[in-house]
Amino acid sequence: MLKLPFSKKTLETRLAVEAVMEAGKAVIEIYNGNFSSILKDDNSPLTEADIKSNKIIQQIISGSQHPILSEESPDNKERLKHKKIWIVDPLDGTSDFVNRTDEFTIMIALVEDNKPILGVVYWPVNNILFLAQKGEGAYKFAKDEWLKLEIND
Repeated sequence: MLKLPFSKKTLETRLAVEAVMEAGKAVIEIYNGNFSSILKDDNSPLTEADIKSNKIIQQIISGSQHPILSEESPDNKERLKHKKIWIVDPLDGTSDFVNRTDEFTIMIALVEDNKPILGVVYWPVNNILFLAQKGEGAYKFAKDEWLKLEIND
C-alpha cells in the first residue's frame, strides 16, 4: 500500500487509494491488449475496463459501509438517506480509452452532507495520483514522491 501524505489517514482514504490503484492495474492490462466497446443507451462507449474497474472499486470501498453511486451501476435511491456517500467514475474518458489517447482516469469522491470530503483521481497510464482530504490538503503522487499542491479556500 502506498504511504499516504496525511497526518490523519482515514479508513475511507486508504480504501479509495487502494481501490483506484487496483482498478488501475486491471484497466491498464485491458488497455494494453485487444478490447472492444459497446454503446450504452446514451450513446457513450462501455468497455470491459469500465465494468472491471467498477467491480474492483465497489468491492474495496464497500468495506466502509457507505452507499455507492457509480456511473456504471444502477442507482439505489437508498443512498439519499445516508450522511456519507461514495461517488465513482470507474473509467472517466472511456472514449479516450477506446481511441487509445492515454487521456483517461479513475475517480472516486466521498461526500458528506452534500460536500466533498475526499477526492482521488488516478491516471494509470502515467501512474499519477491526485489526492485531497478535507483538512489535510491536496497532493500529487508521481515518480514515487508526493508533491503538496497549492489550493485555495
